[in-house]
Amino acid sequence: MLDELRPAENGDRRSFLRRVGLASLGAAAAAPVLTRTGTAQAANTPAYTDQPNTFTQPQKISSPGGPPPLTVAGSSPGYPFLVSDRGTGKDIARIGSSANAGEVAGVLMLYGSNGLGTGGAAWQVGVDVAVPPYNRDFFIAKVEADDTVRDIIYIWNNGAGNPGSIDIFPAGPSYPVNASMAINGRENRQGDPPMLMLRPNAGLIGNAMVIKALTEGQPRWGIDRDGTQSWGGGTAEPGGKLGATGVTLERSSGNGLRISQGGDTTGISRTLILHNTRKKSHGDGTGMSLMVDGFTVARIDGTYYSYPGGKLSLQVANGSGTFAERIAMDNLGIAFNGAKPFVVPTWGWATASNKWGPTEQQMLNRLYTLCKSLGFFN
Repeated sequence: MLDELRPAENGDRRSFLRRVGLASLGAAAAAPVLTRTGTAQAANTPAYTDQPNTFTQPQKISSPGGPPPLTVAGSSPGYPFLVSDRGTGKDIARIGSSANAGEVAGVLMLYGSNGLGTGGAAWQVGVDVAVPPYNRDFFIAKVEADDTVRDIIYIWNNGAGNPGSIDIFPAGPSYPVNASMAINGRENRQGDPPMLMLRPNAGLIGNAMVIKALTEGQPRWGIDRDGTQSWGGGTAEPGGKLGATGVTLERSSGNGLRISQGGDTTGISRTLILHNTRKKSHGDGTGMSLMVDGFTVARIDGTYYSYPGGKLSLQVANGSGTFAERIAMDNLGIAFNGAKPFVVPTWGWATASNKWGPTEQQMLNRLYTLCKSLGFFN
């Protein structure tokens, strides 16, 4: 979710380990189950909760119903339940609450031999307390060497009846990261964040998102941090700039849209292709509309006219919803102002006769030469 649409973080959970301290966590690890002698080894030895006790054999707690057979109670914040390795004594997992006193936010702490945190603390999962409304969202976070936690996945509980949202490597005001991705279950309302949002690092070199075939060395499609899209793939990286294979779609320096096609071939490059996939019949085709504030001022149409020829026409607005064809070309020739394109005639050379004066002769001969050079006749 966009930062401006999300409440600010207070960072309570993200520094939770450092604030509470591992010593206090260990002290609150469990409510001791004890006996008068300090050790309960035989099956018929009674166990008491008011004296130290150590079980050395598997225990079974059976309850016919009613209240839970085992309740471990502790104070928030803290981890009253501990699972540890018998051989090494190292922690495996702790379960508790990271909320302030009088509140509840369940958290599971997982440990590993190579965990970065104190005692091998590696991961935290549970209910978040860092972002208001507190004690509602869910997080998955790694534990750092200084015992703070860094969110990897953050799931926003947006309230009863509202869709949830998920952030991957979330970026927030009090715990910023360089990049993130957010998927938002948006509603139909003004100001909702986009369904999918990528926030790449500002110094990213390369694509922020790609589509790539498993057996190919280069992606077939990619989009970089500036929004430039590239197509290509296979053995060559997508491109179009500076001769790179493929096609690039980007914003030009004048805020227009630029399509670049690269490669090692020479000649005319069909950089933009408008394709009508319908079965061809007379009048089918493709075209472009030129618009100003929703009003179409001109159109360029390319149509399937008659086998084997096509037709290209330039039309301008002649009123509301009507257009006048001013230039038309087909496989036979060219025409203007709605006339049908004609076959270019062949006329011999001619000059103005002497019945015209020298000035008129020169003018008519020049007009004749100009019309012929423009291709109006041969």
